[in-house]
Amino acid sequence: MFSFLQAAGWPVVPLLLCSVVAIVLAVERLMALRTERVVPPKLLEEVLNVTSSALPSSDIVKKLADNSLLGMVLAEGIRAVSLDARLTEAQLRQVFETGGRRAIHQMERYLNGLGTVATAAPLLGLLGTVIG
Repeated sequence: MFSFLQAAGWPVVPLLLCSVVAIVLAVERLMALRTERVVPPKLLEEVLNVTSSALPSSDIVKKLADNSLLGMVLAEGIRAVSLDARLTEAQLRQVFETGGRRAIHQMERYLNGLGTVATAAPLLGLLGTVIG
C-alpha cells in the first residue's frame, strides 16, 4: 500500500483524506438515521396511552425528547400544551412544525460536508491525472 502511495505522488494524499472523511460521515449518518433512532416502533401508541389520562411530568417529557427525533417533536407539543392548555389548533400545528424543522435540521447534519467531499474528490482525481 505504501509503495502505491509513493508511486501515485502527493495528489493522492488529499484524495485519500477525502475518502476517509466521506466514510466517517456516511457511517455516522447511517448510525444516526436508523429507524429506531428516528421513529421507534410503537412510540406514538405509548405517547397516546400516557397522555390520554393526564399530561406527563417534565421528566417523562425530557426522556421522550431524548428518545428519538419523533419523540423530540412530540415533546415540543406536550410542552406547549402544558404551558398553555388553551392553544388553538393553528398554534399547536405551528409548534409541531417548528419541532419538525428542528428534527429535519438534525437529520440533515453533516450532509453539506459529505456533498463537499463528493464534489472535491473527482476534481482531486482529475488533478492527479493531469499532474501524473
